[in-house]
Amino acid sequence: MYKKLWVLFSGTMLAQLIPLFTLPIITRLFGPEEIGIYSLYLTVVSIGVIFTTMRFEMAIPLVSHKKIKQVLINIIYINFIAASLFAFFLTIFLNNINLFSHYNPYSIGILAFISVNSVGIYQVFYQYGIKNTEFKVVSTNKVTNQINIAILSLIIGYFLNSYLIWAVVIAQILCIITLKFRLKLDFADTVFSFKQLKETILEYRKFPLLQLPIQLLSTLSSNSMLLATSFLFTSQELGFYSLTERILRSPISILGSGSADLFKNMATKEMEDKGNCAKSYKKILVFNFITGIPIFVVLYFIIELVIYYFFGEIWMESARYSKILIPSLFAMYIVYPVNYLFILYDYQNIEFYIQAVQLLAIVLAVLWIFNKNLNITDLLIIYAVISTVISILTGILGFLIIKLNKR
Repeated sequence: MYKKLWVLFSGTMLAQLIPLFTLPIITRLFGPEEIGIYSLYLTVVSIGVIFTTMRFEMAIPLVSHKKIKQVLINIIYINFIAASLFAFFLTIFLNNINLFSHYNPYSIGILAFISVNSVGIYQVFYQYGIKNTEFKVVSTNKVTNQINIAILSLIIGYFLNSYLIWAVVIAQILCIITLKFRLKLDFADTVFSFKQLKETILEYRKFPLLQLPIQLLSTLSSNSMLLATSFLFTSQELGFYSLTERILRSPISILGSGSADLFKNMATKEMEDKGNCAKSYKKILVFNFITGIPIFVVLYFIIELVIYYFFGEIWMESARYSKILIPSLFAMYIVYPVNYLFILYDYQNIEFYIQAVQLLAIVLAVLWIFNKNLNITDLLIIYAVISTVISILTGILGFLIIKLNKR
């Protein structure tokens, strides 16, 4: 089992690293405007998929093998119908406010329909693969998908220098075709009926009722700055911010995940021995603080050189954005493992409220900036302050939870 889990983990890690390694080439083939539009498109699709699958795919591991294929078909139908509605309303919205520059609103609507359908189906197949412990298959498919996106991006970038969105759309279609083939899924003997569709919706209705709001809030919160930038500023500024986020999130994602795993191990053992994890919590915060100082200080001083030599002079505005955000990312890194503490003490709902407060604060900041006609620098500074305050409050909440639950 551990070997299979390692295969899944390593595949996920490699799939995350491929886009990072190819990014310096992509940014030289496509300008800031195209990268900004591409990032916005991916965000729109990630939000759309939450609505179209309604999180029914999360129920797949609970479904019996006897009726699994019928449930898969039902969820795919739900996804298709909801994706049609999502694309329809998105097209109407873009006809009034076109956020995708040189892309026609109708073409974005069609592409979004294809992408949301493809990603929704992929999530269904992925959960089916996990249920059947096909870790190697789903892991390999993740890596293959990122390789396809990289190759298609390079081809489209070399010949067109535009339309980067097409690379991800084609790769998404290839992804579900290959995953279905590798999982040996055959729906020939499965017949769709509205009666069975209704039964699936009623049986697993808790997932859209409980999981959908949580996932939607999480996605909106994590992408709030990108969405705000797309509404308030130009596609070029959106591109600069997008690169900034992709560069700065990498050390947090990789290093933070490692410290989180370390904390999980320490905290679980301490909970078993002492009934609390106060010592482990203090240790991990100190560890992240000490290790974070050299990492983020060095990053602050070399970020201009990194962007200039790896991504090109045209992207130097991203270096200025990065310097504004690095201190807040340092604060986020320190408290990265706190989420597991919420799980240990059964306070998962606190994370929901934290995200809600952060999202509300950013929305209010966006409205204020729009009213005052301020620039993107002001937005970045306000966002950095909000993120830092939220991180500090999250760390303090961790200590309060431990204190309230001492045995």
